[in-house]
Amino acid sequence: MRLTRTITMLLSIMLVALFSVGVASAAPTKSPNAETFDLACDNGETYTLVVNGNGDYTPGHIISGDGRNLIPVAFTFEATDANGDVLFSESIAKKGQMQGLTGDLFTCTFSETFVEDGQTNTFVVTVTVFVVPRR
Repeated sequence: MRLTRTITMLLSIMLVALFSVGVASAAPTKSPNAETFDLACDNGETYTLVVNGNGDYTPGHIISGDGRNLIPVAFTFEATDANGDVLFSESIAKKGQMQGLTGDLFTCTFSETFVEDGQTNTFVVTVTVFVVPRR
């Protein structure tokens, strides 16, 4: 039961932290709540993002490069134990049509490993995104 609460809490924290920034501001990293992290993506890029707000599908501001934004459209959350057994898995997707985005969508991954009660667990967030402005 305690592990389930920990996973649920971690899920909530990571969802908010992963993509919780509004439209880019002049200096998003100077906000007192700003957090930066890296996302490894299947388009061959690693993006450094800054987040500083809340919301499920708000953009993450790319601070490495030309200051574009990653727009999330779907998330998969998975927690595994040290043996690779899945403890928790859930997917959510933005409602609405994504016509015209198919060629622009790619996935990125963020993971965190933690130890609770002597057990090592890994939490992985996979997010489907596109970059704006589009080129």
